[in-house]
Amino acid sequence: MVGCRPRQLRPSLTEDAMRWFGGCVTSTPGVPSYVPEQDVSLVWEDPFPLWMVGEWSPDEIVFARSRSREAVLVGVCSLTRGELVKWLDSACLGGLPPWPGIYTVVVRDACSITVWTDPTHAAPLYYTNIEGGVVWASSSRALAAIHGSGLDLNWLGAMVCEPPIPPSGQRSAFADVDCIPPGYRMMFTRGKKPMAQQWWFAPNAVSSSEAATGFRWSLEKSVLARTTTVERISCDLSGGLDSTTLCLLAAGLIEVDRRVTGLTVRPASTDSGGDLDHARTVAFYRHNIRHSILGLTGEALPYSELEEIPPCDEPAPSTITTARHRVAYERLVDEGSQRHLTGDGGDALLIPPSAYLYELAHRARFVRLARDVHGWAKLADASPWPRVRELFVTAPDKRASPPWASNRAQELALDYPAWGAPDTSMTNAYVISDVRSIARTANADTQIAHSFGIHLDAPFMDRTVMDAALRFRLNDRGSPWQYKPQITDAFSDILPRNVRQRHTKGGTDVDHHHGLRAHLGPVKSLMDGWLAGHSLIQPSPMYTALDRAAIGLPSPFGEFEPAIALEAWARAVTAALPVKWTRAFPAHKATP
Repeated sequence: MVGCRPRQLRPSLTEDAMRWFGGCVTSTPGVPSYVPEQDVSLVWEDPFPLWMVGEWSPDEIVFARSRSREAVLVGVCSLTRGELVKWLDSACLGGLPPWPGIYTVVVRDACSITVWTDPTHAAPLYYTNIEGGVVWASSSRALAAIHGSGLDLNWLGAMVCEPPIPPSGQRSAFADVDCIPPGYRMMFTRGKKPMAQQWWFAPNAVSSSEAATGFRWSLEKSVLARTTTVERISCDLSGGLDSTTLCLLAAGLIEVDRRVTGLTVRPASTDSGGDLDHARTVAFYRHNIRHSILGLTGEALPYSELEEIPPCDEPAPSTITTARHRVAYERLVDEGSQRHLTGDGGDALLIPPSAYLYELAHRARFVRLARDVHGWAKLADASPWPRVRELFVTAPDKRASPPWASNRAQELALDYPAWGAPDTSMTNAYVISDVRSIARTANADTQIAHSFGIHLDAPFMDRTVMDAALRFRLNDRGSPWQYKPQITDAFSDILPRNVRQRHTKGGTDVDHHHGLRAHLGPVKSLMDGWLAGHSLIQPSPMYTALDRAAIGLPSPFGEFEPAIALEAWARAVTAALPVKWTRAFPAHKATP
């Protein structure tokens, strides 16, 4: 069991290391397009050029051509060129078939170019209006450089006021750069405004057995799409249900002579107990899981290396634990991993949001409501009455702003143009919203991991997996006495009994208390910085919360850590060199 090796310099997520793609649509023919100055691979020339920046492997790009259209699929998908051609030849291109994976589809014909966005928002797309046209891309930071735009203060205000779930809305983190809604197709035509149309809709609920069968099929296909495109695959193996299921699925789907590396991260001082014992049980359960246990020393505590946060499209979920992730990525590089699977998104997708209690009240199911409210209160060792009052007095989407949120931040947040709720049940609407927010921000983690040479992937964020999870009826989605029955029912034959019977997973609050105690001074100095300078936070209430957490008192980490991550990210983005653009006629066409 090897501990942290001597610290190495973090790979820099510079302009040259960024990986993204995009295109330009000018109002009239013969006008030069906006093109990044850095080296690009040109997929299509004018009209409607499409370029790719950075290193892309062949399995991440599928080309197709029919009589009057061309198409490119960018992302993780097991789709073949023949299947893409078949779809391209169909009379109607309204929506996308349920292909497993996370991807974007781009189609052009003689008159326009159309992009289909991923319904989970795991592959976000953005666009910005320019004089004489539109530029669209998978990186909002790259597009912001066209105008020299700074950060969008309304977006920042919403981030400060609405933790821990970041905002989902029409605008990106950068001024003058808009977000294409997830599950939409947007058509760009010369001389016309971009036209967006929804193509994905939430599915209807089905019986418990049908939902479990569909969920298993979808998650298996999603994992298979990852295992068939690379030779060496690794997976988080935390001992929890989500990562354990993915690891066992991957081990069962690969050829008999291949192995899956299961990565378990633990404190260097801990050699048994809790999550580690469950992870060892899983590794013992399958002979082709190579268990890699990574012991973390003090240098990888939370709040370490915040000054080394790279400039991404928005704050990465791993910001507070950036040192831990750096060490893990270095281990995965040593293990030779070509793709690493995480259980990210599993909690948001499978644990019922508090909104389900409002739905029970709305449906007048008061017996179930009373039972569940009492059960959740008992698990939290708290009185049920505050939750009862909340149910009948407060709207489910009404969160109180944290005490450090300034009046200006709250005013800016009110003007942030959020998307409307999906046309589905209240519970599903909240699940979809949470999954989309988490998937979108996780894209920043993917950008960081790629700078280490690691392809990070989250099968729970696949559109097909989200579809399958939304088909479970409210009664079949868990309760205070059932933890993620969607997984335990669908995969009862492959999960070890001790893992299947888990009702929760290990917490990390102790590590965060220790990390904050070790780095309290630098963190407090950090918070009297960019956000405070723009009157978005009040440092004094933040200092009080940090002091309480540093001495080990119960603390709202989910509220103040997003603000710390936001500060570190804002400093990194405003200090970074912008992507350089030029106006030119694209001339070098890549050969599909």
